[in-house]
Amino acid sequence: MKHLLPLSLLMVLASCTKKNVSEDAVFFSGEIVHPTSEYVVLYKGDQAVDSAKLDPNNRFSIQIENIEPGLHHFEHAPEYQYVYLEPGDSVLIRLNTMAFDESLAFFGSNEQINNFLIEMYLSHEDEEELISSYYTLPPAEFGRKTDSLRQMKIEELNSLLTEVPMSEDARGMGQAVIDFSNYVYREKYPFVHRRKVNQNVLDELPEDFYAYRANLDVNNEQLSYLEPYYNFLKYHFGNLTYMSCSDLCGLTSPSQKDFLHLNTHKLKLIDSMVDQETLKNNLLRNVAFDYLYKTHRSDEMSDSFLALYQDLSNHPEHLAEIQGVYDGIKQLQFGQPLPAIQVYAMDDQKMSFPQIAKGKHALFYFWSGRQLGHFKNVSRQVDSLKAKRPDWIFVGVNLATPKNDWKSIIRKTRVDSTHQYRIHDSGEIRHLLHDLNQCIIAKDTVILNGFARLKKIHSLENTEELASQ
Repeated sequence: MKHLLPLSLLMVLASCTKKNVSEDAVFFSGEIVHPTSEYVVLYKGDQAVDSAKLDPNNRFSIQIENIEPGLHHFEHAPEYQYVYLEPGDSVLIRLNTMAFDESLAFFGSNEQINNFLIEMYLSHEDEEELISSYYTLPPAEFGRKTDSLRQMKIEELNSLLTEVPMSEDARGMGQAVIDFSNYVYREKYPFVHRRKVNQNVLDELPEDFYAYRANLDVNNEQLSYLEPYYNFLKYHFGNLTYMSCSDLCGLTSPSQKDFLHLNTHKLKLIDSMVDQETLKNNLLRNVAFDYLYKTHRSDEMSDSFLALYQDLSNHPEHLAEIQGVYDGIKQLQFGQPLPAIQVYAMDDQKMSFPQIAKGKHALFYFWSGRQLGHFKNVSRQVDSLKAKRPDWIFVGVNLATPKNDWKSIIRKTRVDSTHQYRIHDSGEIRHLLHDLNQCIIAKDTVILNGFARLKKIHSLENTEELASQ
């Protein structure tokens, strides 16, 4: 009952007239409780189809005359989720942003497949801990247990199909969510198993362990933006690359120095096997991000990798994005001056990173009001480091939190506000930060380490170690 739309909302949305519109027109409407944005935007792939502003009652309605059937997603910043739409659909949603995915419910035409997709999404999140425990098992037993989970979901889908009519494409989407979530586990298994139990089982896998590969379509445009499918392809090409390089290049136990070799092969493998342009560009972009974020290098090796990526990708926005990341990596190398990022103090005074760090040994760490657990954890680590390094200043930099909310968080958590700052536009630093765990260490406005991690700093004693950790 908790997911039922209020009667008043149903009446309002049901009263929307379809006069003067075709039978194939699609209506996508609903209510957002505790909205975090003024708009709901509907996407097909990475292209915005339409948008609607919330009315005073936090309701919205989008009407599309000509829609491409299949998987879409809607965004209510900063969150987004799937919605499956076909011509003639009238789909209603209700959600509470305090529990965005958990509260999301669909009503109207195609409600069954949409609710099934969100249910599979949540079940995948819930079973992560269970699957993690399976990775220590022998290959055959791992396969049996994960197949058992897959079969339970297939039975649920089949039961749904006996109750309600569903198009073949919609049924196929439900099957794909089940299958590719399972296939991801199998692609990851030998590598996670080796990490957990220090045992290489690649040569011990049952002959049918990757049986699904025989009928695999790596060019399915309809699934391009289905998360389980895309995640599968990432792991699949990583797996194929490793196996290929082990057999043909002699990399039986690749080390960090082989990272360029492996990722160069992965780019070429994707280019040779994936013809569907959207998928290819997205997968190439993922490899480029992974390489740059893990190496943080600015040298001839990274230059050659970037040149190959630029030769294979034909997506202008991706190319500019990756170049921006690489330019950011160059800015954060040892010995470079601190970038002049502008921030605001609690008293609204405007400062820059170099002004804050001038004449001091400074560590800049980052957090967001949307991830308060991370902020509290980081604050505990900073307090511990302060005792060990009293000559340092520790500078908290908030991203993407409204000013009043940021100030309220600082006061409620009772964090020392002396060196707490807020970036007005987090886009100014986006190309420099790879994740919220990244820290920047500087001495008198000169960078010692632009990619530090708090957990590792405790054990480091001198400048040379800080620069290389």
